[in-house]
Amino acid sequence: MTRTPIRSAPGALTALLLLAGCSELFHNKRADEAHQRWSHMRASVKLQLAQKSYDNGAIDDALKQCNEVLRLDPEFTDGYLLATRIHLERGEVSKARSALDAAAARPPMTPETTYLQGVIAERQGRREEALIHYQDAYLADPDEVDYLLTYVESLIAADLCEQALEIIEPRRADFEQTPAVHTLAGQALSLLGRDTEAAECYQFAVHLAPDNPLLHEEAGIAFLAAGWNAAAVDTLMPLTRTKTDASTEERTDPHPPTSAGAIRAVTTALLRNGQPARAARVLEQAIKEHASEPTLWLMLADAHLRSGDLHSAANAARQTVTLAPEEPEALLVLAYADLQTHRDQEAIATARRILDRHPDDVEARALLALALERRPDGRVGAAEQYRRILSITPTHRWSRARLQRLDQQARAD
Repeated sequence: MTRTPIRSAPGALTALLLLAGCSELFHNKRADEAHQRWSHMRASVKLQLAQKSYDNGAIDDALKQCNEVLRLDPEFTDGYLLATRIHLERGEVSKARSALDAAAARPPMTPETTYLQGVIAERQGRREEALIHYQDAYLADPDEVDYLLTYVESLIAADLCEQALEIIEPRRADFEQTPAVHTLAGQALSLLGRDTEAAECYQFAVHLAPDNPLLHEEAGIAFLAAGWNAAAVDTLMPLTRTKTDASTEERTDPHPPTSAGAIRAVTTALLRNGQPARAARVLEQAIKEHASEPTLWLMLADAHLRSGDLHSAANAARQTVTLAPEEPEALLVLAYADLQTHRDQEAIATARRILDRHPDDVEARALLALALERRPDGRVGAAEQYRRILSITPTHRWSRARLQRLDQQARAD
């Protein structure tokens, strides 16, 4: 009997080969997925390190670590978002935009991506577009305080204070322990002229952040605008102390230079409270840090004048004029101090210097008239000045009374 050879069917062989190939492909796919998971896990760890470096201000280290994140996982959206922030911190707006475009290309679109689009638009001067992005980010995640603050700040910058207040005021209860929220509400209210309400917001913010000098300065100015002079003094006075303030023991903690704005505000509050001598002490100490600030010298002259220290007032006024030669207020103080200390010729020269530039300055004409009255041949000139004052301000009773007095003296002579 002839045996027929057993042969494998071609279809069966093909199936076996395909099965083996699929098994290998499946194995390779699982290996690739495992490798991707491992790379993503390593990238996540690196991202945490990069974020920590960024938060600590080690920007170069953060960039290096972030680049490693994206090398390990080129699809890691959070890596591109952090890279965007890092490049913005380095002032590299073009690179930041490239990184953000890469993040935006990997859906879904996150509120953080939208927010950073606003930051870049603002950096590039596209403020209206930035405002739209900030609004979208806030609406997408209204409980993220940074989105709230940036959106409201942009509204205020766009002079949309009413709208800003409508957004921030109801959220104060939601972010009750966040000083910046109360501060922004105070800013919006101040710009709307609602000074008392603004001061109340700042009062709450200061209570939450007692060690923030910039906030205290802003709050003190708000208190001053609301007429809360005592609160303004209490808030601003600590900012005026230098390391070797004569009124306190030597400070051992670092203290930043006091801003001229804070000095002006606290001095104004002290003068309103009837404390010119204390205001003068604050200014004398502050001028050690701000010797080139003519406004502070002028306020010092005013404080000395109110304290009755005419000599010091004149010296401060002269220093103001040195720094700002045509400052009329300083020239007026100088003319008045010279007049009160019987330096009549100097007072006349200073008053005429003011009138050369400001011929309708009634105070300068009054000082000139008083100085001229003291000269034996100055009555006619003084009378002419009083007439000029009355031509400018017909209801100026003091000048009318002085003119009548001179006319009576002339008739008597």
